[in-house]
Amino acid sequence: MKDIVQGISSARIAITHAVLHRPRPTMSANLSIAAAPTTIEEAVNVAAEHFAFCPDNIWQGHTPNLTAYAGRLLDSPLWSFWWD
Repeated sequence: MKDIVQGISSARIAITHAVLHRPRPTMSANLSIAAAPTTIEEAVNVAAEHFAFCPDNIWQGHTPNLTAYAGRLLDSPLWSFWWD
């Protein structure tokens, strides 16, 4: 997680070991972001780091590809990650 937030003002809000309403336990983390990417170029680079750290965000998320995921990061004050 340190690599994900390096150079970005952020604070960990929550890290959990299980998410309710799922058939199996998962782990999740939420980060409050003070300075999210403001250009699509920055966001695509950050999205690639997110994918390396937590591919479930793209593979099981609500975005069809990395570029679409990057668009969600633009000016976003909250980043969420989860692992099955």
